[in-house]
Amino acid sequence: MIELVQRYSIKGLSVLKATKVLCFPRSTYYSNLKLDKGNQIETKVVKSKGRPRSRTTWRFIYSDNDASDNCVKKVSVDDKALEDEILNLFSNEFICYGYRKVTWFLRRNGYEINHKKVYRLMKEFHLLRPKLVKHRVNIRRVKEYKVEALRPDEVWEIDVKCMYIHGERRNAFLCSVIDCFTREDLAYHFGRHCLKEDVLRVLEEACKMRNISFSNVLLRVRSDNGSQFISRLVKSYLESIGIEQEHIDVATPEENGFIESFHSIIQSEFNERFEFDTFEECRQKLKEWVTFYNNKRIHSAIGYRTPKECYEEYMKNSLKLLTH
Repeated sequence: MIELVQRYSIKGLSVLKATKVLCFPRSTYYSNLKLDKGNQIETKVVKSKGRPRSRTTWRFIYSDNDASDNCVKKVSVDDKALEDEILNLFSNEFICYGYRKVTWFLRRNGYEINHKKVYRLMKEFHLLRPKLVKHRVNIRRVKEYKVEALRPDEVWEIDVKCMYIHGERRNAFLCSVIDCFTREDLAYHFGRHCLKEDVLRVLEEACKMRNISFSNVLLRVRSDNGSQFISRLVKSYLESIGIEQEHIDVATPEENGFIESFHSIIQSEFNERFEFDTFEECRQKLKEWVTFYNNKRIHSAIGYRTPKECYEEYMKNSLKLLTH
């Protein structure tokens, strides 16, 4: 058996393919090889060289010299330039992408590249994120309660999150409202307290940003059952401009999944990466991060686009339909 595998190896076939041709497990070959070595039987395994590692990558370069002529050049780029591109990406203080998002980032910049090559390069530079261990538990999923937004400003979700200030040894509170279609953070409040007046201010700011009025509103706002969200002040404001308010069932945060996911991103990409001495320092850095999230951070759930790109593309397509 070992001799047969070696014959195929001499012809350039790998051990894996040779064992598949001979219809027996690869582990059997290696265990027999070990036994032969133990019995001092001289065996020589010819290792297949396999496919040589590529040292270059194709990149499409778009010419901007002539607007009428969309000239595209395909050039071969050395891996050193590709490595510099990846390292330059990670020089941004807010970037903590995994290899799949880095692959999409490079593709958006014209590279024709496979995710496996990006994985290898990131592994060489120790840029890979720790693997997420998912614990399987037997629970009833609530997919039927998940929001399915088909356009911007159809469903918003709002919630409050605690953020720890290390230098002051106390929590601050973040109240955010996001659009479930574009995943954009429309408005937020960051303070030492979060009262119903603060929630009202966040909703007013979001409505002003998206030009929501009683005449054009077809919008629902979903939240949990926190005291701020069930207050008469918030309820009466939403009713006054024709916004429908809905509350999730008790102890079911998965029904508020979009905002929970957004706060999870803040936890992993902001809270766990930065420590702040003062509340004001955290407030300023959070402002910068939200701007980065809305305008530059690509989001896998919306086709590896930024929230801003998602909104602008939808509005552009809607305008085309109206003009035709």
